[in-house]
Amino acid sequence: MGYSPPTSQELQSFLVGNRYFFGIGINKYAHESISNLNNAQKDVEVFWKTIKESYRLPGLTETTWYDESATKTNIIDSLHTICNDASRLDEIIIYFSGHGVMKGNLNTAYWVPHDGNPHSISSLISYGEIMAQIEQSKAKHILMISDSCYSGALHKSVGELVDISTNTENPPPHFFNSVRKLHGYQSRWLLTSGAKELVSDGHPDHHSPFAGSLIAYMENQENKFFSYQNLAHYVTQSVAATQSFQTPISQHMTLAAHKLGQMAFIRKDFEVPEGFGDSVDQGVLAIKSLDGEEISPEDFKHASKELMLEWFETALKHLAEKEKESQDQTERKILQADSDRIRQQVEQLMQPKTSMKLTPVQIEQWKTAIRMNKVEKTLDEIIETIDENHDKRNTLFVQSSRFYGIKDDKEAGVFSNWNDSPLYNRLVRDIISVLDSIKKDLPGPNESISGGV
Repeated sequence: MGYSPPTSQELQSFLVGNRYFFGIGINKYAHESISNLNNAQKDVEVFWKTIKESYRLPGLTETTWYDESATKTNIIDSLHTICNDASRLDEIIIYFSGHGVMKGNLNTAYWVPHDGNPHSISSLISYGEIMAQIEQSKAKHILMISDSCYSGALHKSVGELVDISTNTENPPPHFFNSVRKLHGYQSRWLLTSGAKELVSDGHPDHHSPFAGSLIAYMENQENKFFSYQNLAHYVTQSVAATQSFQTPISQHMTLAAHKLGQMAFIRKDFEVPEGFGDSVDQGVLAIKSLDGEEISPEDFKHASKELMLEWFETALKHLAEKEKESQDQTERKILQADSDRIRQQVEQLMQPKTSMKLTPVQIEQWKTAIRMNKVEKTLDEIIETIDENHDKRNTLFVQSSRFYGIKDDKEAGVFSNWNDSPLYNRLVRDIISVLDSIKKDLPGPNESISGGV
């Protein structure tokens, strides 16, 4: 199913949508050949209790199946209902703790439900059955956690672990901005307690090593605002350091719905740091026009200066109304930061333009500078040079907004080198394509140019 980018209003606060939790913990098994476990149910219960008591949840729908109730029918039916009910603003956390098996030549991992028979594949829950439900969901974020033997076989391809963790007690504002922005894009992540291997259930009345690490991070995290990958980085490192035979894996699911985003976690005692919200990208995010229609980035490309100013004015009024109505300090500071960003763009639009003649040589020089990673300075020069009535100017305005969002990621440590970022490489290609289009439309040597391009 398709997914459209969130609107500006949806990204102004994390306190929107609903968070679904689907927990499955199985200690007791019906089939005589399957040994019982010690801590599966407790692991799921404590993990979710920690989130409910310590973290902000805009809305909550909780479904749990333990022991005798964790049948294959109940699990698949509940997963279908949750994935079907979740809207494009909602988040889903799926946590399975129990036995897992892998079938020989098939190299396929299965969850073992309470009524599962390890000798009958039809009684087990396959990766394909799980993905069939997740794939049709419109939810913004889906995080699936699997603490079971051979769960690493659930990963079907290698997804890069994007580590934006920080060891500082007071992370810089860019860190928070990066987490916030990543939260705005759709994601599908899978965290498993091991590779294609046996994993430990832990000592009785304790936690499995994997669950213990997961819960410890959530309970003791000094950073009160963090992304899923911060959590995954800690768990994979800490478990691997203490369990020589067990290596947790975090990868994104191989689904089209994964848009490089990450789920974010916010503790109830979180206070917005100074500078939070500076990376809000109003040039790319949609806003609302006077008649309530959403304004998309595509609309910006073809809008006149007067129309863009009208849209920004409407957005400022809307944000002011939301700020006045809001009782939440975090949300109000985010709204204020969004308003400040819009005012900056209004100032940029109002600056007088200096007309000058463009030549193919000038455009080629810009393209060379862009390829040399001098994007920020070059884009500013292009936008200052090109006539405000040119049909490509607004497109470059949007590209500039995209760049500053990617720049925030780099400063937050999401990547080290510009060329390591797929989003940056795509932006460079897009800018060069626009410049090629402008060059193609330049008049011939015998034609005159007045008032710029």
